[in-house]
Order: sequence, then structure tokens, then C-alpha cells
Amino acid sequence: MKIFFRFYHPCWWVLILLAAILRIAVPDAFKTSGFVINLASTVLLFKLATLIHECGHLLVAKMCGAIPKRMILGIGYEIFRTHVHGVRVVINSLPVGGQAWADFANKDFTKWKFGAYVAGGVIFNVLVACIVYLSFGFNPYFLTGSSGIDIPSAIIATNMFGVISLIPFYTKSYGSRGATDGMILLKLLFDFKGEFRKHASTIDIHEAVECYERRDYDKAYTIFQQYHETFPSDTTSLLNMASIHIRRGEIDEALNILQALEKDVHTQRFKGYREYFYSGMASIYLIKNDIDVAFHYASLALKESPRSNYIWVIYGAVLIEKGDVKNGMRWLFKIMDFEYPNPLAVGASMYLMVAFHQRGDMRSRELHLNFVKRNIGLLDADGRIILTRNLEKIGEPAMIGNM
Repeated sequence: MKIFFRFYHPCWWVLILLAAILRIAVPDAFKTSGFVINLASTVLLFKLATLIHECGHLLVAKMCGAIPKRMILGIGYEIFRTHVHGVRVVINSLPVGGQAWADFANKDFTKWKFGAYVAGGVIFNVLVACIVYLSFGFNPYFLTGSSGIDIPSAIIATNMFGVISLIPFYTKSYGSRGATDGMILLKLLFDFKGEFRKHASTIDIHEAVECYERRDYDKAYTIFQQYHETFPSDTTSLLNMASIHIRRGEIDEALNILQALEKDVHTQRFKGYREYFYSGMASIYLIKNDIDVAFHYASLALKESPRSNYIWVIYGAVLIEKGDVKNGMRWLFKIMDFEYPNPLAVGASMYLMVAFHQRGDMRSRELHLNFVKRNIGLLDADGRIILTRNLEKIGEPAMIGNM
């Protein structure tokens, strides 16, 4: 239930309830209550339209002979995951947008099949809108509430909004960058930079992501390495390989990969990926305890992606290391979530316990220390290195836990 309300915030349901009560108690408030209910319903139905859109991608992919693999709802850090008919469904902390992945690695793979898969989300949004329109019609002024409560018109409007994804551009939100369906179709049509060849590759990059998320780093690294050997100009595979080295505590190996890339960081090749390079370098130098260099790269990362939760943690940690405790805490508080423990929240708590210790707030120090203890299993080798150092700062013994 709490996952449901995370995605469909209770405030909108409260508004609908209050508007319904107003409608019954004050008949003259017919228009006002209709406006409130239609507005709140539209906001909630946007989430349903997103679900329809992502399901549309996967259903069309299956019709074209592909294997539906993964659906992501929202952005930010993960709060829930499950399997539904073989599809990995992931719900993230911020209920904005979504993604769908399917495996087209087979000999019958064609541009037209992949194009249909990319357009599948919009196709299903339009299909739902048409069915509702033929059944109930559409009032373009439904939001005003002048015609009363009009849920069908809200369904049509929210689903037709999905057509915007056919406009070719790149989106960037909270550190996540991606191409719209229209941009992917445009690149596919002209085969920019061998885009079709990448999708037709038998290398299952989706499996690499799954392995990375379940911390099977050896297998993920092997797949990313194969992908890089096949597509040597691809930047993301090298960045992921460096990230795996960092998580395994292999700091010098990660540094070697990123230093080799640094000469190209301002080129078109790195457009949209610079924040990952800068945040990786900041993480390395934070672990090495070279705080001035870490601050340099963390600042560049924040400039490139000012709404990335991951970068907030690094930047806040570096500020505390530099002695700017107040501002460091401000950045770390942004991503604290005691309700849904995750690696970013544990990383933030590792520095917040130091900050509160320095301020003499022992109660808050213990709160974050205990949170880290309860969730120590979420830390990788890089986090354990920093945790050991931070525990020494507050006079606590090193932890031995499920790591």
C-alpha cells in the first residue's frame, strides 16, 4: 500500500474526497468541486497513462518476436522490484516517466520491428484514447468543471499527451538522460553512428544492467567489456566498467580507465555523459582522501547534472570533508529516506553521523549510525572503505556485518 501511495500521492486522494464532500454539502459548489476532482484525477491518470505507454512498448515488442525484459516506472533510486510474466518491474522513488526494454537479439531482427517497438507506447496510448472517445466522447473544457465530473475526458487527455514522446529530443531529469521515442526513431531511420547495429547486437546489455544491479559485478564487467570490444567508440561501456572497479574497491583500475577518457570529455562523444565521468572521478579521489581534487570533480559533476541524487551525496560528502558541514548536510538531507533504505541513503548517513558528531548532536549521530548498522549490507567495497574511515572519526569500532 505504501508503494501505491508513493506513486499516487495521498494529497490528491484527499483533494478528491474533500471535493466530493463539498459537492454533497454545498450544491452551489458544483463547478468548483468538478474542477478539483477533474484536476486531481488528471494528475493521477498521468501515472496510469505512463503505465499504459510502457506496457505498449513491451506488448508490441512481444508481437514482433522480441523478449520483453524490463519496465521502469519513475526516476531516482529504486524502492521496489518484482517479476511479472518474466518482466522485471522496477519502481523508483520519484513517480515521473518510465522506460521499457526488450531483447531483439535474433536473426529476424529488422529496423521495422524495432521501430514498431519504439512506437508501441504511443500506439497503445492513442488506442486507449480512441476507445474511450468512441465510448464517451471528449469535452476539451473538462478541467473547468462546468460540465461536472468527466473522468473519460481526463483519460483521453492524459493518454494523448503521450504523443509528445514522438518529438525528437533528449530528456534529462534528476541525473537521468534519455532519448524520446521520436529521437530513437529518427536515429533509427538514418542509422546515426550505427545505432541499428548496436540494437541488433547479440550482446545482451540489459543483462549487464541486471547483473550490475544485483551486484554480480564479474558477469556485468564481462558483458560491458564485450560490448566495448564490439563498439569501441561507445563511451557508456567504459564508464560502467570504471564504476564496477570503484564498487569493488579497485580504485587504481577505475582511475586508469577514466584518465584515458579525460582527453575526450569535452567532445561531442561525451555529450550527456560528462556527469558520470566527473562523479566517477570525484568518488575515486574521495576514497583516496584527496579532498581538493574530489571537490573539483564533484563541482563539475553538479554543474553538469544539478538534480542527480548520486551527485548530491558525493558533493555533500566532499563539503563535510572540507569542513563546510552546514552546506554538506543540506545536500545530504535531500536524499535521506529512512522508509526505503538504499545505498545512497546509507552513504549520506555515513557522513551525516560524522557531521552530527562534530556538532555534538549525539542523538542524531546515533540515529544515522544505527541506520548504517541496520543497512550495512547495501554497501560495496568502496562504501566500506569510507565507512571505516568515518567510524574512526567518531570513535566507533569498525563494523562487521552482512557485506
